Amino acid sequence: MLELVALFLTPFYAKINSFSLPQYHHREPSLGTLVFREGCYNHEVVLYLNFISNHHKNNKMVREVPSDLLWTLVRNNSSFIKKQKELPVMTSEPQNLTGLNSFKYSGLANKKSAGVSVKKSGEKKELVTLSMFVKKGSASLNTAIAKNPKKGSAMVEKLLTKNGYRRDLIGAATKKYSAILKSFKSAKKQVMNPRTAARKAKEAAAKKAASGVDEEAD
Repeated sequence: MLELVALFLTPFYAKINSFSLPQYHHREPSLGTLVFREGCYNHEVVLYLNFISNHHKNNKMVREVPSDLLWTLVRNNSSFIKKQKELPVMTSEPQNLTGLNSFKYSGLANKKSAGVSVKKSGEKKELVTLSMFVKKGSASLNTAIAKNPKKGSAMVEKLLTKNGYRRDLIGAATKKYSAILKSFKSAKKQVMNPRTAARKAKEAAAKKAASGVDEEAD
Protein backbone atom coordinates (compact mmCIF):
# COMPACT_ATOMS: atom_id res chain seq x y z
CA MET A 1 0.00 0.00 0.00
CA LEU A 2 1.09 3.54 -0.59
CA GLU A 3 0.88 6.72 1.44
CA LEU A 4 0.60 9.82 -0.73
CA VAL A 5 1.83 13.23 0.35
CA ALA A 6 1.72 15.84 -2.43
CA LEU A 7 3.59 19.05 -1.61
CA PHE A 8 3.31 22.24 -3.67
CA LEU A 9 6.50 24.14 -3.00
CA THR A 10 7.28 27.69 -4.08
CA PRO A 11 10.89 28.52 -5.03
CA PHE A 12 11.28 30.01 -1.55
CA TYR A 13 11.04 26.53 -0.01
CA ALA A 14 12.97 24.74 -2.75
CA LYS A 15 16.13 24.60 -0.61
CA ILE A 16 14.31 22.71 2.11
CA ASN A 17 12.99 20.19 -0.41
CA SER A 18 16.34 19.58 -2.10
CA PHE A 19 18.06 19.25 1.27
CA SER A 20 15.68 16.82 2.92
CA LEU A 21 14.72 14.39 0.13
CA PRO A 22 17.54 13.97 -2.45
CA GLN A 23 18.57 10.46 -1.49
CA TYR A 24 15.17 9.03 -2.45
CA HIS A 25 15.02 10.38 -6.01
CA HIS A 26 14.21 7.75 -8.67
CA ARG A 27 14.42 4.70 -6.46
CA GLU A 28 12.74 1.50 -7.65
CA PRO A 29 9.21 0.85 -6.29
CA SER A 30 10.19 -2.35 -4.49
CA LEU A 31 13.05 -0.75 -2.56
CA GLY A 32 11.36 1.81 -0.31
CA THR A 33 10.66 5.51 -0.75
CA LEU A 34 10.19 7.13 -4.13
CA VAL A 35 10.20 10.83 -5.03
CA PHE A 36 9.27 12.31 -8.41
CA ARG A 37 9.54 15.94 -9.45
CA GLU A 38 7.72 17.77 -12.22
CA GLY A 39 7.92 21.46 -13.07
CA CYS A 40 4.58 23.24 -12.92
CA TYR A 41 4.97 26.87 -14.00
CA ASN A 42 6.81 28.52 -11.09
CA HIS A 43 5.99 25.77 -8.60
CA GLU A 44 7.43 22.36 -8.02
CA VAL A 45 5.24 19.33 -7.41
CA VAL A 46 6.75 16.63 -5.26
CA LEU A 47 5.13 13.23 -4.96
CA TYR A 48 6.29 11.37 -1.90
CA LEU A 49 5.48 7.68 -1.84
CA ASN A 50 6.05 5.79 1.34
CA PHE A 51 5.70 2.04 1.09
CA ILE A 52 3.90 0.93 4.22
CA SER A 53 4.76 -2.35 5.94
CA ASN A 54 2.13 -5.08 6.36
CA HIS A 55 1.17 -4.15 9.93
CA HIS A 56 0.00 -0.72 8.71
CA LYS A 57 -2.43 -2.09 6.12
CA ASN A 58 -5.50 -1.30 8.21
CA ASN A 59 -4.56 2.34 8.75
CA LYS A 60 -7.38 4.51 7.37
CA MET A 61 -4.94 7.21 6.25
CA VAL A 62 -3.21 4.81 3.85
CA ARG A 63 -4.50 5.02 0.26
CA GLU A 64 -3.48 3.91 -3.19
CA VAL A 65 -1.90 6.37 -5.62
CA PRO A 66 -3.95 6.69 -8.86
CA SER A 67 -2.05 5.26 -11.83
CA ASP A 68 -2.83 8.23 -14.10
CA LEU A 69 -1.40 10.68 -11.54
CA LEU A 70 1.73 8.59 -11.16
CA TRP A 71 2.16 8.38 -14.96
CA THR A 72 1.79 12.17 -15.29
CA LEU A 73 4.74 12.57 -12.97
CA VAL A 74 7.07 9.91 -14.37
CA ARG A 75 6.46 9.95 -18.13
CA ASN A 76 9.03 12.70 -18.79
CA ASN A 77 11.05 12.56 -15.56
CA SER A 78 12.10 8.95 -15.12
CA SER A 79 15.81 8.11 -15.01
CA PHE A 80 15.00 4.98 -17.07
CA ILE A 81 14.04 6.96 -20.21
CA LYS A 82 16.18 6.45 -23.33
CA LYS A 83 15.76 8.88 -26.25
CA GLN A 84 17.13 8.61 -29.79
CA LYS A 85 16.41 10.62 -32.93
CA GLU A 86 13.59 9.36 -35.17
CA LEU A 87 12.78 6.51 -32.77
CA PRO A 88 10.01 6.03 -30.18
CA VAL A 89 10.90 7.02 -26.62
CA MET A 90 12.17 3.88 -24.88
CA THR A 91 12.69 2.97 -21.24
CA SER A 92 14.81 0.50 -19.29
CA GLU A 93 12.27 -0.02 -16.49
CA PRO A 94 12.69 -3.51 -14.98
CA GLN A 95 8.95 -4.23 -15.11
CA ASN A 96 8.32 -2.90 -18.64
CA LEU A 97 7.92 -5.84 -21.05
CA THR A 98 8.15 -3.90 -24.32
CA GLY A 99 10.67 -1.18 -23.46
CA LEU A 100 8.26 1.51 -24.72
CA ASN A 101 7.81 4.59 -22.55
CA SER A 102 4.01 4.47 -22.48
CA PHE A 103 1.32 4.32 -19.80
CA LYS A 104 0.05 1.05 -21.23
CA TYR A 105 3.29 -0.82 -20.49
CA SER A 106 4.81 1.29 -17.71
CA GLY A 107 6.22 -0.74 -14.84
CA LEU A 108 6.18 2.27 -12.53
CA ALA A 109 2.67 3.60 -13.08
CA ASN A 110 0.48 0.53 -13.59
CA LYS A 111 -1.12 -1.34 -10.70
CA LYS A 112 0.02 -4.64 -12.17
CA SER A 113 3.37 -5.07 -13.86
CA ALA A 114 5.52 -8.02 -14.88
CA GLY A 115 9.05 -8.58 -16.10
CA VAL A 116 11.05 -11.37 -17.73
CA SER A 117 14.76 -11.23 -17.00
CA VAL A 118 17.94 -13.30 -16.73
CA LYS A 119 19.59 -13.96 -13.38
CA LYS A 120 22.89 -15.73 -12.81
CA SER A 121 22.98 -18.70 -10.47
CA GLY A 122 26.62 -19.49 -9.87
CA GLU A 123 29.38 -18.87 -12.39
CA LYS A 124 27.90 -20.54 -15.47
CA LYS A 125 24.22 -21.28 -14.86
CA GLU A 126 21.69 -18.62 -15.90
CA LEU A 127 18.02 -18.59 -14.90
CA VAL A 128 15.14 -16.98 -16.78
CA THR A 129 12.81 -15.50 -14.17
CA LEU A 130 9.30 -14.08 -14.33
CA SER A 131 8.64 -11.31 -11.79
CA MET A 132 5.09 -10.17 -11.00
CA PHE A 133 4.28 -7.09 -8.95
CA VAL A 134 0.76 -6.11 -7.87
CA LYS A 135 0.79 -2.65 -6.29
CA LYS A 136 -2.02 -3.28 -3.86
CA GLY A 137 -0.39 -4.53 -0.70
CA SER A 138 1.26 -7.68 -2.08
CA ALA A 139 4.97 -8.24 -2.57
CA SER A 140 6.64 -9.09 -5.86
CA LEU A 141 6.79 -12.75 -6.89
CA ASN A 142 9.82 -14.20 -8.71
CA THR A 143 9.52 -17.55 -10.48
CA ALA A 144 12.18 -19.46 -12.42
CA ILE A 145 11.04 -20.43 -15.95
CA ALA A 146 12.15 -23.55 -17.82
CA LYS A 147 14.56 -23.00 -20.73
CA ASN A 148 12.29 -24.84 -23.14
CA PRO A 149 10.42 -22.80 -25.77
CA LYS A 150 7.09 -24.62 -25.45
CA LYS A 151 7.13 -25.41 -21.73
CA GLY A 152 8.53 -22.02 -20.76
CA SER A 153 6.04 -20.01 -22.84
CA ALA A 154 3.16 -22.10 -21.48
CA MET A 155 4.39 -21.52 -17.92
CA VAL A 156 4.63 -17.74 -18.43
CA GLU A 157 1.13 -17.62 -19.92
CA LYS A 158 -0.34 -19.79 -17.15
CA LEU A 159 1.16 -17.75 -14.30
CA LEU A 160 0.14 -14.37 -15.73
CA THR A 161 -3.37 -15.58 -16.62
CA LYS A 162 -3.83 -17.02 -13.13
CA ASN A 163 -2.93 -13.65 -11.59
CA GLY A 164 -5.31 -11.69 -13.83
CA TYR A 165 -2.89 -9.94 -16.18
CA ARG A 166 -4.04 -8.35 -19.47
CA ARG A 167 -3.80 -10.44 -22.65
CA ASP A 168 -1.45 -7.95 -24.34
CA LEU A 169 0.95 -8.14 -21.38
CA ILE A 170 0.88 -11.94 -21.53
CA GLY A 171 1.74 -11.82 -25.25
CA ALA A 172 4.56 -9.33 -24.60
CA ALA A 173 5.95 -11.54 -21.81
CA THR A 174 6.03 -14.68 -23.99
CA LYS A 175 7.72 -12.72 -26.82
CA LYS A 176 10.39 -11.42 -24.47
CA TYR A 177 10.94 -14.92 -23.09
CA SER A 178 11.44 -16.28 -26.64
CA ALA A 179 13.88 -13.44 -27.43
CA ILE A 180 15.93 -14.28 -24.32
CA LEU A 181 16.17 -17.95 -25.36
CA LYS A 182 17.38 -16.90 -28.84
CA SER A 183 20.03 -14.68 -27.24
CA PHE A 184 21.31 -17.72 -25.31
CA LYS A 185 21.74 -19.66 -28.57
CA SER A 186 23.58 -16.84 -30.33
CA ALA A 187 25.85 -16.37 -27.30
CA LYS A 188 26.77 -20.07 -27.37
CA LYS A 189 27.71 -19.81 -31.05
CA GLN A 190 29.95 -16.82 -30.37
CA VAL A 191 31.71 -18.42 -27.38
CA MET A 192 33.19 -21.59 -28.89
CA ASN A 193 35.75 -23.92 -27.35
CA PRO A 194 39.20 -23.26 -28.95
CA ARG A 195 39.68 -26.95 -29.75
CA THR A 196 36.24 -27.16 -31.36
CA ALA A 197 36.93 -24.00 -33.36
CA ALA A 198 40.28 -25.40 -34.58
CA ARG A 199 38.71 -28.72 -35.54
CA LYS A 200 35.90 -27.04 -37.47
CA ALA A 201 38.37 -24.77 -39.26
CA LYS A 202 40.45 -27.82 -40.23
CA GLU A 203 37.36 -29.63 -41.54
CA ALA A 204 36.30 -26.58 -43.55
CA ALA A 205 39.79 -26.27 -45.08
CA ALA A 206 39.78 -29.98 -45.99
CA LYS A 207 36.37 -29.64 -47.67
CA LYS A 208 37.54 -26.61 -49.61
CA ALA A 209 40.68 -28.43 -50.76
CA ALA A 210 38.66 -31.49 -51.79
CA SER A 211 36.22 -29.39 -53.80
CA GLY A 212 39.17 -27.70 -55.55
CA VAL A 213 40.64 -31.10 -56.53
CA ASP A 214 37.27 -32.23 -57.94
CA GLU A 215 36.99 -29.09 -60.07
CA GLU A 216 40.49 -29.63 -61.52
CA ALA A 217 39.64 -33.27 -62.35
CA ASP A 218 36.56 -32.15 -64.27
